[in-house]
Amino acid sequence: LFDTSTGQAKKLDIDIHRNSIYQVIAHKGYYYLDVPNKLYQVNANNLITKLLSDNINIRTLKFTDNFVYISSSDGLYQFDGETLQLLVSGEIAAIETIANKVIYASANKITILSDNGIKRSIAIEDKILALTKSNTEKYFYSVDRHGKIKKYIVDRLTKVAHAYPNTKQTYIEKLFHDDSGVLWVISNHGIEQLIPSMSQNIPLVFDVFLNSITLTAHNDNIIVGSYGA
Repeated sequence: LFDTSTGQAKKLDIDIHRNSIYQVIAHKGYYYLDVPNKLYQVNANNLITKLLSDNINIRTLKFTDNFVYISSSDGLYQFDGETLQLLVSGEIAAIETIANKVIYASANKITILSDNGIKRSIAIEDKILALTKSNTEKYFYSVDRHGKIKKYIVDRLTKVAHAYPNTKQTYIEKLFHDDSGVLWVISNHGIEQLIPSMSQNIPLVFDVFLNSITLTAHNDNIIVGSYGA
């Protein structure tokens, strides 16, 4: 463990067969380490380590106000500071956390689970590859296997309109929404920036053979007139 304030490093008492630590998070005075097939807890004060699992294939480490969540090849785990338990069996395609809620996507639905145990789900049409919270934490975004971006209200788990274009159909590893409003997409093709469009196309079709169209602005509205035969 490297102390950035002193520049000193201390060796942790962990048993790994190669020098690989894939992910680290800090929660309530502890570090949680994703090492090959294992999950460790490290006390931030005295650096005492505890092996929480020696047979787990971790994909993502996240935390809410009260719990640590782990998505793995087995499903979704929750750690409450004492016990590591499997909450959801089966493939978890993506997870995200916001305050006291964990959001996770399975094969056919998105679920929001609050720390108090309240759960809400909605059905989805296509497999989701990544989730990210918005910069306000009032919304979250998803991207599916076709590259389609969707936006949801966290409190109601309802889909709302947004101004982002869809991305390419590829293997997407991560989404991130920054403070400027840019949606970052990390995939096997590289990194892509999705910029929200400030304009919206509203098609108007006048299905006549001959057509004369004019428009004018009035009281913050666009008025379109057509004459034809």
